[in-house]
Formats: sequence, structure tokens, C-alpha cells
Amino acid sequence: SFSGRLGEMTCIMGPSGCGKSTLMKVMLGYEKATAGSVRLNGLDFHKNFNDLKDYVGYVPQDDLLYENLSVYENLYYSGKLKLPDISDDELRSRIDDLLVVLGLSDKRDLPVGNELKRTLSGGERRRLNIGLELLNDSDVIYLDEPTSGLSSYDSRKVIELLSGYAEKGKIIYVVIHQPAPEIFYKFDRLILL
Repeated sequence: SFSGRLGEMTCIMGPSGCGKSTLMKVMLGYEKATAGSVRLNGLDFHKNFNDLKDYVGYVPQDDLLYENLSVYENLYYSGKLKLPDISDDELRSRIDDLLVVLGLSDKRDLPVGNELKRTLSGGERRRLNIGLELLNDSDVIYLDEPTSGLSSYDSRKVIELLSGYAEKGKIIYVVIHQPAPEIFYKFDRLILL
């Protein structure tokens, strides 16, 4: 049993096969727990999924980027799909602000590219992938191994970015493997499976 509070960043750690991904799927409403419940603001998340799903964001381990689109276009079209009710001006303003936070302003017009034709580093791709979800301004954000495969520098940048969002009042859950001490100490709580 555990709970998360506004402004907290929690890491979920444990050996391979211990249930980290299953726990995250249950917390996201993709799978039902065999016992217990997942609650958001006191409401059963599974029973009220349609009403509560917009408060929750998820960043999977795999990239969700379109390689032929620019950094800006990836954010813009994701925003148009996920936030159909906001004006074009508001969406563009959000994207401009987010590009600064992501440290990608100077890359905004570059195509994302792919593994064979790289235009962004692994850390830049990961930050952009996270940015697709941060654009929604969800209250609770789940991330599945956001530092996997990144250098120690890029891993630190990603966790610092997430820590900044937690400080703004978001609840962040991160599945992570073997973080360096300076990364581990950025987390407020640990769930060890």
C-alpha cells in the first residue's frame, strides 16, 4: 500500500520480472488488480476511468516520435490530437514554453530522424518523448524507464526535468534501473519490489 502526494517524485525499482510494469499497468487502469484498488482524489480510478483518465499521463519506454516531422511538429500534432479544445495560439505558446524547458529550442525545426539517420541525441529524443506527455499538463505522470540507454549526463537531465515538474505540484512515478546516487537522491520516495 502506498500513496503519492502533489509535488512528489517516486521511483519504482526492483529486479527484472518482479512486477514493476504490471504495477504501472494497474495504476494506469490498463489492468485490474486482483485485490485492492487504485484511487485518485479518493475516487476508484478503474470505476471512474472515463472521468479521471485526463488527469493521468503515461510515457512508455519506446519512442512515440514521427521521424519525418520536426521537433516542433511532433509536439504540435500531438497537441492537436490530445488537446482539441485549446486554441492554436495557446497550443503554440505552450509548445514554445515547453521547448525551452526541454532544452530543445535550438532543435525545433530539425526533423526527429531515426536510428540510421540521427539528428537528435538519445537524450534529446527522450526529452521530446516526455514532452509529448508534458504538453497535456496531466496531474499524475507515469514514466517507464525514461533513462534507459542514456548516458549519465542525459539521465541526469531527464530526472532534473521531471523533478522540476514535481516541484510544480505534479505527482511523478518513474520505473528506473540502477540510478546513479545523484539521480537517486532526486526522488522523494522509493517503491522497492
